[in-house]
Amino acid sequence: MTQMPQLVALFNGVGGGAAALVALLELADTAGQQPARFTLAATAFTILVGSVSFAGSLVTFAKLQELMTSRPVVFPGLPVVFGAAFLGSVALAVMLVGARIFVLAIDGIARRFGVPQLVLSLLLAPFATELPEKFNSVLWAHRGKDTLALGNLTGAMVFQSAFPVTVGLLLTPWELTGDALVAAVVALLAGSVLYLTLRFRGRLTAPVLLIQGVFYVGYVGYVLTKL
Repeated sequence: MTQMPQLVALFNGVGGGAAALVALLELADTAGQQPARFTLAATAFTILVGSVSFAGSLVTFAKLQELMTSRPVVFPGLPVVFGAAFLGSVALAVMLVGARIFVLAIDGIARRFGVPQLVLSLLLAPFATELPEKFNSVLWAHRGKDTLALGNLTGAMVFQSAFPVTVGLLLTPWELTGDALVAAVVALLAGSVLYLTLRFRGRLTAPVLLIQGVFYVGYVGYVLTKL
């Protein structure tokens, strides 16, 4: 009976983790559908609460099992850290709901005008997601904050090339064929130009960066020929 509190903590954590996992799977199963906004909000809330419950239960179990200290873990700035974690969690939940609404809107527009969803998303998504973020780097560079500008660009590229791709591989039938393969080839060619320029010249210039726009315009031209 002395281990009962630990068992209760684990069961509570499993319940929270299961709720978050079921909500994520339900979100993935509604691809291509038009769920109500209340349903999306409830799903995001379930993911948030379930994740917090899972993490908190694991900490409780570790303390009861004396795997970590039972004394309060405090350090200077702890309220700030907790506040940042809470705001980050809320922002993540809002991002999940907002991304879902955006995807459904793209799907509806594509169906209405008879345009492939993939093509429309590849053309519009960069303007809705990446372009506003890149303007931050432009503003920082204009104000002489080169470190912030470069950090924003590199951090965004690392995140976009790692996390969304992983989610796509796990939750969707990832098949690079047709238009998707063309988009991937264009992206690899554009990236190769930047890499080779840095490799052999050691720096990037404005003309080299503008060449990336040529790749994008070429891809847009290809898309227009397919309509």
